[in-house]
Amino acid sequence: MAPDNVFNTADEVFTPGREPLVTYNPRQELDIEGEVHRFLRKPGYVLTVSGPSKSGKTVLVEKIIPRTGAIWMTGAEIKSIDDFLNRIISHHQAVSEVTTEKASSKGAGAKIGVSAGIPKALQGSAELSGSAQQGSRVSEKRTIDKVETVKALLETHQTRIVVDDFHYVSDDLKIDLTRTIKEFIRFCFVVFIAVPQDAYDAVRLETDMNSRVWQLEIPDWTSQELLYISREGFKALGLMDPQDEIGNGFATESLGAPFLMQRLCLEYCIDNGYERERYIKINVAPLRDHQRFYSRVAKRHVPGVFDFLMKGPRTKGTARVARVLKSGEQTDIYGAILYAVSNLPPRRDIPLRMLTLKLSDVLTEGPRLSNVTSALGHLADIAEKNRGTSDATVAFKDDTLYLADPFLAFYLRHGNWKLPSLPEDSI
Repeated sequence: MAPDNVFNTADEVFTPGREPLVTYNPRQELDIEGEVHRFLRKPGYVLTVSGPSKSGKTVLVEKIIPRTGAIWMTGAEIKSIDDFLNRIISHHQAVSEVTTEKASSKGAGAKIGVSAGIPKALQGSAELSGSAQQGSRVSEKRTIDKVETVKALLETHQTRIVVDDFHYVSDDLKIDLTRTIKEFIRFCFVVFIAVPQDAYDAVRLETDMNSRVWQLEIPDWTSQELLYISREGFKALGLMDPQDEIGNGFATESLGAPFLMQRLCLEYCIDNGYERERYIKINVAPLRDHQRFYSRVAKRHVPGVFDFLMKGPRTKGTARVARVLKSGEQTDIYGAILYAVSNLPPRRDIPLRMLTLKLSDVLTEGPRLSNVTSALGHLADIAEKNRGTSDATVAFKDDTLYLADPFLAFYLRHGNWKLPSLPEDSI
């Protein structure tokens, strides 16, 4: 609870996209924080943190390695090795280039040393000597070896380096970056955060690095872990949620994503006027229009791959078969599958049998199993092709459809999207 005369506000308690203070859940049973602390006991490793989108990876690392006092950068900022090295040099207020002036009387040389901002181990190499004509002054610049500069800095300064969104670093640069940090990790702590586990392949495959990679995978959140957010947040605002009626509903619809849980709780509080902490506790109001509430949130986060999935693959001379919904609308097999998924209970792993039963339930005539599996394979291929630097949002394996992106699953259920129209050559 806030101190006297200081009131919590809803957007301070529920913080989608920002570091949560009141509603931070350490997930103690998984000992995730403990694993990071163990990594920080002694240098020599690179910690790779991976997990689904918006699963709390950055929040976890930021909680233990605050931005103040550490070097945080994003993968998108690193376009070259120099970018990476310059951030470290800048953080320690060191220099990578020195300017010297030489002055001499005729026939005599002067030696001027420049050491400001240069690691002690490299100061001797920054001294220049030369000769010039009487009364002349000549300026010279020398670039210090940046790798050696950084190595010297890390040897003398305890440093923690975090690269968030590591998957945005190009594959070629990942290899060079891995080779560069190989020597650094003897003196400092380096953390890479990325969505897909295969973003670290270049790191693990580098000679002698596999044994130096400390892997930490963040699993999806359970409903009980998400419920912690609403319980702690409502309590901080002086609200009571009997039987966790509101919290349970939000936890189910959040599909394992704390970002969504934070967003739903915040929107709910704003809608109901619970924007400031109350002296006298009250019960929360019921959520009257569920669909309208969820739909408003869903339309703010339209997954980029959604339109590609709606269109399906390019046809190659074979006309698509029209699929008629019991509502009378017509679509193709891809629209029918997305529609069926949207009418299932909230989940991100959908067994093939469950999906085919739902297709039979929403269509006037259920499709053949071979048509369904073929279409699911095409949807997975489309998601893989458009994955960018993240995980594919859709996968089909072991007779199960997987929706890796919780925002895609949420949008399918609650977004205001329309069934794709049939191509002109459909039959």
